[in-house]
Amino acid sequence: MYVTIHDATEKERLLQQLHNKAKYDYLTNIYNRGAFFERAEQIITSAQSGAIFIALLLDVDNFKAINDHYGHSCGDYVLKTLCGEIRNSMVPFPTSIFGRYGGEEFSFLFDTLTVEQVLTFAENFRERIANLAVEWQGQLIPFTISIGISSGMKTESFLLEELFLKADVALYQAKNNGKNCVILYKNEQNLEGFSSAN
Repeated sequence: MYVTIHDATEKERLLQQLHNKAKYDYLTNIYNRGAFFERAEQIITSAQSGAIFIALLLDVDNFKAINDHYGHSCGDYVLKTLCGEIRNSMVPFPTSIFGRYGGEEFSFLFDTLTVEQVLTFAENFRERIANLAVEWQGQLIPFTISIGISSGMKTESFLLEELFLKADVALYQAKNNGKNCVILYKNEQNLEGFSSAN
């Protein structure tokens, strides 16, 4: 007769670690892309028809140049610093979510704010980062961000992917406009800028 004793607490801890690895980005410890969109779909599904959702995509300008000039460890540190600033700035919006979209790009979904409020948030955050310099090995490294925003109303035909595709179009335009700016998507012929590169 054999008796096997399992440490349930240790097993639960290991399962939680596996769950976190699947859900959170390894570098920044925020939602990874898959977890972000899974949570975003849950938020949209539970919302009433007619609810307004606002997508925001944020990209670090000239990030490759930072990696090439200072090294990838510095690039990682820039992303970690940026995520700390994102966390602090998102505290007033507890029902909104954000995650790492990929590389140096980050995604946000706002569900209780107006377009004007998100534009104000984006412009204030863009300016905050433009005035921030990361200290790395005795050097101050300034960096800027570009932001694309789109909005949509929940209907039977509402698609989260389409909302973020439009935000991506706006982000691409922000890059073309000289970077370090915020662009709102209205339609592909009407992309409205709310700040210009310094």
